[in-house]
Amino acid sequence: MEIRRDTNTPVFQRNHVSCAMLSLGGIMIEITKIPLAARNFVERFGENAPEEARRRAREMKLFGKAEGYDTWMLIYEQVKILVEGESKKTEP
Repeated sequence: MEIRRDTNTPVFQRNHVSCAMLSLGGIMIEITKIPLAARNFVERFGENAPEEARRRAREMKLFGKAEGYDTWMLIYEQVKILVEGESKKTEP
């Protein structure tokens, strides 16, 4: 494993392709999987998904898990976009 110097993000080699990874509360998650995680979160929590994601980010920050906080904030941003997009589809 190497660490990207510009972001302190771990980078793993898989099939000769570098994948940037983030910690999700102790679990490593590929940055490319953030949109999928966000979609799953919206499916589970619906319109409450942004607040749930933000709550989890705050928990990570409270427990001193900076990488987990950063990951949940990325998920939060994606969730917010998805929920706002869904609400625009249902507006008359």
